Amino acid sequence: MNEAAVASKQVDENFSPASRSRARAGIRASYREGTPRLMNWNKGGDSRDERLAAIDTRAILAAVGDLEDLRDHLADGDDDEPPEMRTDILNLHRLAMAAANGASDNAELFDLAIDLADRLDDMADIVDRLSRTVNAIATLAPDD
Repeated sequence: MNEAAVASKQVDENFSPASRSRARAGIRASYREGTPRLMNWNKGGDSRDERLAAIDTRAILAAVGDLEDLRDHLADGDDDEPPEMRTDILNLHRLAMAAANGASDNAELFDLAIDLADRLDDMADIVDRLSRTVNAIATLAPDD
């Protein structure tokens, strides 16, 4: 089984059905760029030392890129303005309060909620990839 097929199998085993297509697209893109997103932890053998020696560190470097993507969502704006995500959530609260008080046009509320949901899903996928990469190495730590 080639590396791309192994990565696709890992997606099936580790991602929810809703996020699999996005994960596969990211993996295809990372292979085009030469940086696989997921590591094949079993390629080194059965012992911890063999698996440590076989770590594909490209996935760790890809995690740095993932972290930068996460920072884009949460970074302060220009002139130390709060993150856009914070401002948008406060706007969502304002719009929800207006809807609860009988506002007749709630299109902006729903548009903002959908946009925030998409961004939060992206962030969750990023955190999931970061967690899987780091936890895969952490599981190789000695028990003592």
